Amino acid sequence: MECSLIGDDAAFLGLSWSTPDSGYVLQSTSTPDDPNSWIPPGWAVTQMGSVKRVLVHSSTAVPDSTKIYVPDALFALFRMIKQ
Repeated sequence: MECSLIGDDAAFLGLSWSTPDSGYVLQSTSTPDDPNSWIPPGWAVTQMGSVKRVLVHSSTAVPDSTKIYVPDALFALFRMIKQ
């Protein structure tokens, strides 16, 4: 899995992985010490060729205090896990 900024001063990061990914699920958490906190974020995934990508709010951007971010806009971990 790869994570990269989408442009200078971007509000989003691009999280991408290669296919085939059959049987794997993207999960995120803000509390990695809790094994039950890992959840699928439910974001729209785009596929271009053999690469899938989602956009994730960047921690360098100023989060909107009126919105709830899942995962946390300031700290989040991601993983691909075989289901």
